[in-house]
Amino acid sequence: MKLEELMTAAAERHASDILLTPGAPAAIRVHGTLQLATPPLDPAMTEEIVRRMIPAAKRERLRTGFAVDFALEFDGRRYRCQAYSTLRGVALALRLLPAAVGTPEQLGLPPALVDLVQRPQGLLLFTGATGQGKSTSQAALIHWLNQNTHKHIITVEDPIEFLHDAGSCLIEQREVGEHVGSFGDALRQTVRENPDVILLGEMRDIDAIRAALQLAETGHLLMSTLHTNDAAQGIDRIVGAFPADSQAVVRMQLSMSLLGIVNQRLLPSLGGGRVLAAEMLLNTFAVGNLIREGRTDQLHNAMELDSESGMLTLSRSLDALVARGVLAAAEADRARPRLFQGRRTPGHP
Repeated sequence: MKLEELMTAAAERHASDILLTPGAPAAIRVHGTLQLATPPLDPAMTEEIVRRMIPAAKRERLRTGFAVDFALEFDGRRYRCQAYSTLRGVALALRLLPAAVGTPEQLGLPPALVDLVQRPQGLLLFTGATGQGKSTSQAALIHWLNQNTHKHIITVEDPIEFLHDAGSCLIEQREVGEHVGSFGDALRQTVRENPDVILLGEMRDIDAIRAALQLAETGHLLMSTLHTNDAAQGIDRIVGAFPADSQAVVRMQLSMSLLGIVNQRLLPSLGGGRVLAAEMLLNTFAVGNLIREGRTDQLHNAMELDSESGMLTLSRSLDALVARGVLAAAEADRARPRLFQGRRTPGHP
């Protein structure tokens, strides 16, 4: 099967990912389940296909850095790709991006997010494992802003995933390695470009984190992502990136500039496809105190006790999905934090 045929078949089956590994069958991931799609691939032929797909300006990066991110378009669909070196040769992972960006409501995002994204400044984080819809959620909020507000929005990504057409906002998109040297460089330059909203694809290193915190404190709304298992771990990940003698200052910065943290999980839906379970931490007065004092182990209790503010625990989100009939109770229990497995949130059957 040719790569073009595999990409067409994957799109028709609503796959989220295509994986090409030298010496192994090509695979696609459909609603979270991996499926083998071809006989084993010839390593030399696989490497030739992958190298042809990589933009010329990024081929050297694969040789020196052993992996390279890029985007491509095929048959009206956009793909986020990573080519990377393995024992048997060059492999390729392709993520199929949604053909259209849904609304925050259609995606099942916590209602508080639409309010937060209209704030004049602050830090809004999306956390979760790879492939849990973080980029899609951010794109939906950018699209909402582009339809309902008048702002200057700058995105910095590696690579650019969703393309945003002109609406009521001015949107500029920059790709690391193509339009700017690094995430940190882009954020330092952004200060002089008069943005209202900045989307940072990933807080990848201490340089980018430091610049992001400064921008969130100085009249900019900044959205970004982290790979953590829950919302509270996002705080620890940021603080832990800094030397011990700087961490108290970072906690103070977060206590004042953080707007909220969303943690996302996509789970198999009873109706087919996947459904979003989301945890929402908001920087209330109590939460800000806990962050400042380094008591992040108590953040989950604060979320449990203050649902009226818009905060949402993962358990409460799972129970709501089960009550709506879109998620099996057994699936919800598997996704529930181990401490709460077998338990239901008060007020839910």
